[in-house]
Amino acid sequence: MHLPDQEPPFRRLAVRVEHYVGERVVGEPATDLSAAAQTTLTFAKDYSTWSYTESANDYAATLSPVTTTQELAIIKNGYSTAGTAQQRTAEKQVSTGSGTIDSIRSFGTGPTSITFVVTISQQVTGAQPAPAQSSQYAVTVTTTGTAWQVSDLELSQLGNQGNT
Repeated sequence: MHLPDQEPPFRRLAVRVEHYVGERVVGEPATDLSAAAQTTLTFAKDYSTWSYTESANDYAATLSPVTTTQELAIIKNGYSTAGTAQQRTAEKQVSTGSGTIDSIRSFGTGPTSITFVVTISQQVTGAQPAPAQSSQYAVTVTTTGTAWQVSDLELSQLGNQGNT
């Protein structure tokens, strides 16, 4: 969230990248960098916000506008893993979260992609109190026609370098 008198963080990021690479980023207008960043932040929020009352299909439906079909299948499978799903239900867990873009790791072509390093923070509430958690991820967004979608998600230390 940003204050009304401040630019959103992805806008500042676009300006900083534009300064280094000129008016075009990976063959795309610099304004597309803002769209890619916004998709990444929307994904981070939706990925880290869920409820024990949601089925895997409901959770996937929330992510589907900003996630490729292939990546969505992986995420949906992880969400519905028996032990994880049972714990979420037994403890009546609800999570709210958000994301912050820390940096750009890479740009790619064929298809055009950008890998952002993103800190995803979440607060899980339920039967057992839990502290807020943050993890850093490499989130790759790829152009899909006229939109950006998340095509890969990994913990940042695992080395996702994007499509270079």
